[in-house]
Amino acid sequence: MASITVTSPSTGAIWDTGESHTISWTRSPLSGIWGSISIDLYKNNTFQETIAMNLNSNTSSYSWDIEQNFTSGSDYMITVSTSYTEGDP
Repeated sequence: MASITVTSPSTGAIWDTGESHTISWTRSPLSGIWGSISIDLYKNNTFQETIAMNLNSNTSSYSWDIEQNFTSGSDYMITVSTSYTEGDP
């Protein structure tokens, strides 16, 4: 089964607004046909915005400049998603 695991930020990470932070992930398996990558932000399990989309499928990180207008909170979650098809790339 194909999966993407977010490796940064880790649970409990504190990121301040106005700063740049790296979102990173691993994918498994490395073979197969991966579609473009999308990164979404959720707050309290509610979609807030797409941070990035159409990233190259071989990418494993993205530098995000956090806007000043975000409200502080410990209930944010970042998801990284893509499509996957078994087979040779």
